[in-house]
Amino acid sequence: MPADDCPAGTSTIRFALLGPLEVTGPDGPVMITGPKERIVLTVLAAWAGEVVSIDRLTDALWADRPPPSDVKVIRNLVSQLRRVLGATAIETQPTGYVLRAAPDAVDARRFDSLLQEGRRHAASGRWQAGADALAAAAALWRGSPLEALGEWPPGRTEAARLEEQHRCLVEEWAEAELACGHHHDVVGRLAALVEAEPLRERRWSMLMQALYRCGRQAEALRAFQRARTALAELGLEPGPELAAMERDVSLQVDRSPAPPEVEGRSRPGNLPKPATELVGRVTEVQERVAELSLHRLVTLTGAGGVGKTRLAIEVAWSLVEDFPGGVWMVELAPVGGPDAVVPTMASMLSVQPRRGLTMEQSIVESVRDRHLLLVFDNCEHVLAPVTRLVEALLSDCPGVTVLTTSREPLGIPGEWVHEVPSLDPATEGVELFCDRAVAADSTFTPNDEDRLAITAICRRVDGMPLAIELAAARIRASSPAVLLSRLDDRFRLLRRNGRGGPPRHQTLRSTVDWSYELLSEDERVLFDRLSVFAGGFDLAAADAVCCEGLDPRDIAGMLDSLVAKSMVIVDRSSHGVRYRLLETLRQYGHERLQVRAEADVLRDRHLRHYLSVASRARTLWAGPRQLEAHTIFDQAWDNLRAAHAWTVATTDLASADALVAATGPHAWCRLRHEHGDWVAQCLALGTADRPANPATFGWASFWMFIAGSFDQAIDLAHRGIEVADPDDPDTIWCWSSLAWTHSITGRPEAATSPARHARDALGGLEDPFARAWAHTAVIEHAVSNEGPTLSSEVSRYAEFAKAVGAPSLLAEAAFYRGQDLLNVQPARPADALAAYTEGLGLARMAGDIHSEGKNLIGVIVTTGFLKTPEAVATAHEALQRLYDNRHRALLVIAVETVAGLLFLTTNPEAGAVAYGHIDAHHPVYGGERAKRNRAAALRRVAEQPGADQLMERGAAMTTDQIVTFVLDELARQASTAEEGADVLA
Repeated sequence: MPADDCPAGTSTIRFALLGPLEVTGPDGPVMITGPKERIVLTVLAAWAGEVVSIDRLTDALWADRPPPSDVKVIRNLVSQLRRVLGATAIETQPTGYVLRAAPDAVDARRFDSLLQEGRRHAASGRWQAGADALAAAAALWRGSPLEALGEWPPGRTEAARLEEQHRCLVEEWAEAELACGHHHDVVGRLAALVEAEPLRERRWSMLMQALYRCGRQAEALRAFQRARTALAELGLEPGPELAAMERDVSLQVDRSPAPPEVEGRSRPGNLPKPATELVGRVTEVQERVAELSLHRLVTLTGAGGVGKTRLAIEVAWSLVEDFPGGVWMVELAPVGGPDAVVPTMASMLSVQPRRGLTMEQSIVESVRDRHLLLVFDNCEHVLAPVTRLVEALLSDCPGVTVLTTSREPLGIPGEWVHEVPSLDPATEGVELFCDRAVAADSTFTPNDEDRLAITAICRRVDGMPLAIELAAARIRASSPAVLLSRLDDRFRLLRRNGRGGPPRHQTLRSTVDWSYELLSEDERVLFDRLSVFAGGFDLAAADAVCCEGLDPRDIAGMLDSLVAKSMVIVDRSSHGVRYRLLETLRQYGHERLQVRAEADVLRDRHLRHYLSVASRARTLWAGPRQLEAHTIFDQAWDNLRAAHAWTVATTDLASADALVAATGPHAWCRLRHEHGDWVAQCLALGTADRPANPATFGWASFWMFIAGSFDQAIDLAHRGIEVADPDDPDTIWCWSSLAWTHSITGRPEAATSPARHARDALGGLEDPFARAWAHTAVIEHAVSNEGPTLSSEVSRYAEFAKAVGAPSLLAEAAFYRGQDLLNVQPARPADALAAYTEGLGLARMAGDIHSEGKNLIGVIVTTGFLKTPEAVATAHEALQRLYDNRHRALLVIAVETVAGLLFLTTNPEAGAVAYGHIDAHHPVYGGERAKRNRAAALRRVAEQPGADQLMERGAAMTTDQIVTFVLDELARQASTAEEGADVLA
């Protein structure tokens, strides 16, 4: 079960799968009563941290008989679980869902971890520590695992694996107890084990040994006879181990393990024993052990402080029994230069020079026939001599296996390179921080606020173990919140107070200094300049921003070198190769850039480059390559944010206006509300003599409209028109926003003039997105005004969208076609539903959240009108989506639509509550028809018994409260409908 990313808010929830499903929160048991909710949660918890697909959940719930609305039912089940576990506990992914849980929050994962820990201790002769770990694992077992999943094949497979692990665990626990001399304590337990599974010979052997050591030789021999009888029933004879135990007991020979201390001294090698337990990395250790069984040279690379040495030591300890010649560690960090590598190695192995041979050849001869593991630690500063020595050892010594740690690979043929990742900040990182903090201050007990701060600290230091340990060590004189507030000065803050650890790990700065000093001067210049990037960047960006004074032809090669030396991280995907710096390294580089007095110049170049990137992507957006444009914007967004911040810092209004305009269509589609903040900051840069561009006022009006602040939206649009020249084409953004806002808020007469301006401008607009805004302004006015021109305007927009070919515009055109089909007489709701469904598919393909929301509203209206079986589930999905995306304007429309659905179909009382809120807090959205519809609905509500009290209850709710209320009611209705469908099936 993999590691995962756990929000701090769910870190105190525990999931018990080793027996009947149990969930425990900070305040006690959390009740999950519905059988389907229990199945979904069990699957998500069993594979916590992995994306569990919708298909997999469908299979677990219904096998080969899913209902037609299976996807919507699953969404409702997940929504109900989120209400119990917290909104961030289950994360939605494109293909399914993932449960975010701390590493020890799922007992099955903790069970596996403790079992591996016990085995590592036992393998290194630390029997008592092994017994303690195995006992803790055994205590987690409460019965049949994954009980809720029944006979679902993947569930049975995982349950069978856990059951076999449990069988092995109880045996290994007994073995460890015997090795500790606790034979009196385990006799009864072993007797029960052989009764439970009499064919497992290992249990009989340990029972015989325990009885013999308790002075019960005759009983031990009788146990052997019982084992022989059980095996004979299957035509089998006792195996060699059991037969040998019978001989030993008969001859009164004790085969108990040698005391750990003697065993430890007799084993060759110099591997140090860590003073602390390894946190996390269980899978990492297992995978590296497996790699060393397949490859004779494995190199662990990664940035300084990522934990390469600690991982190597843990891997080596796991292999001590596999190398009779010992495990030997060559610590190269103190080695002053390349000439000292071979003498250091010779001294460690006590090799003397042989006549006629160099010292390197003498080392090779001394280990030629030995079976040993050599661990070369911190090779990066003496790479060449280490490479020569390792090549000679691997070539001439078939029994030698080599594990190296280095910030740069050795580059030897056959080398298996593994880049050691940072710890997951929200899980392993928090666990490490808390473990080391308690070691520094035994009174430290983190509360939920502390865990939030600790999670943020771990994220800020990129999950780097060294930085986390240095931060945790400060807890005696500080608190997590204070530490978090001081992380901007991390190189001063993160230093050791004690004397432990190598010099390069005494401070975070010294760790980075060690790597930086190994770079060439040109590499240092490039590394420092790369710190100007926020997030990832590509080679073109590095060339454009960082090449001053460097040969552009060398940039790619130097980037490759920085990646090889673990100073830059490379990310490869289907969208190409990108690079990034860990935040700690970025801050280090930024400090150096300040020393070079290049920071301002680099940020200017950075702004110019990303303004160009955004402008090119905006052009792509308005066409068939819109998805490619979204990818460019998504990848560049962190850098676009940094570029915008620089325009504000330098009061560069022209660039700020240009950046707002270039990023606008992408932000509109994805509902990036942050863009609204950029717009507000851009307006603040303007003055009476030099105001912001009218288009920027138009964008400000749009974001106020999205937020439901309609008066402010209207005011901003008017201001944009007032500051512009009468013939300024950019006023179209303000006129369009005015037309929308007045139309949708039921003031068609006020929208008439703005809509006329928008229509008049259409012929002269070259920007396709500006034309799209103008078209929709005209259409919204026609909808609100119930005018006869609606069909022709919708057709005109559809032709325009088809000609442009952008999926978002086609989705909008499909939405307006649905609107037109509902407005004709007689209305054609089935055809409208088909149009909305088409628009929904196009919007989702484009990742267009804005158009998706509009088409979802249409689907709610038409499914309710047609009384389809999916109406309730569809309404729940749409409302949840709009709420998650903070589209307040559409959200209120959705609540009013759902209120009608509830009132007329499933629950009139809930519908009355929702109508009470709508009537008290929100104007009618639409024209005269919408006003008539609301008035009629309120009349019907008022005729119901108790209507006044129900409506007063809704009026007293906030928007968030009424949305939660309606979502809960829809989920309950969908669940009830599904249970009924199950009964009928």
